[in-house]
Amino acid sequence: MNKSSFSSLDDKLGFWLFMVAHTQLIIGIVLYFISPVVVFSGESMKDASARYWLVEHGSMMILAIVLITLARVTTKKITDSTAKYKRLFIYNGIAFVIIIVAILHSGRGFLNLPSL
Repeated sequence: MNKSSFSSLDDKLGFWLFMVAHTQLIIGIVLYFISPVVVFSGESMKDASARYWLVEHGSMMILAIVLITLARVTTKKITDSTAKYKRLFIYNGIAFVIIIVAILHSGRGFLNLPSL
């Protein structure tokens, strides 16, 4: 088994994932408050599509970005390359799954998941 050490390229890829995710977060927050799709009312919680855009989408995306951030921050302290790769794989993998589920659950016809 080839055990490669954690290189500067690996660190740069993690940095760019971190930067792109946080840039997307800032854009998403701006769009959240100016979008006509997001309706801030009590009635929004009764409509599955409005609830998704008001609560569920943002929550899942913020959770994914928190996991990406934790992957980046916590691997800085680990010295073992194998442990770094494992931590990055687990945290970023879970974040990736959350992002895919959020996209598929958007109601755009990709996947018809039952509302929670």
